[in-house]
Amino acid sequence: MQLLKKGKVMKNKILMLLRKYSELIRYSFWGIFATVTNIATYYICYDMIHISNTMSNIIAWAVSVLVAFVTNKIWVFNSRNVGFKRSVNEFVSFAGFRFVSELFDLGIMYFAVDMMNWPALFWKILANGIVIILNYFFSKFIIFRKK
Repeated sequence: MQLLKKGKVMKNKILMLLRKYSELIRYSFWGIFATVTNIATYYICYDMIHISNTMSNIIAWAVSVLVAFVTNKIWVFNSRNVGFKRSVNEFVSFAGFRFVSELFDLGIMYFAVDMMNWPALFWKILANGIVIILNYFFSKFIIFRKK
């Protein structure tokens, strides 16, 4: 009986934590999806099609920004801004801040791959970790903030 009670208490604590951090959990899930999209696009462009490092990075950024905007707007921050003008304003803000974080990505990749000749895929993954953190703060506190 006491074991069942402890199990119920533990279950309630877990559910409380899931509710409390649901936005961060959703952001992490969809962020991983956007990151995988970014890395896969970069890999296809750079390693398979042999597009330059910088251009591959820019293409990967553009594709992942589109994916991230849709997933963040709908499933992460539940933005209910409707209308063409509001959606365009959100997208421009989103893409603008993503561009800022992309400058970090480009700088890291340029230094590591083009200047130091270090392994591209490793540094792409590391740069994406930094970008994810920046993007969360931009999205949560600026772009999709609750009014």
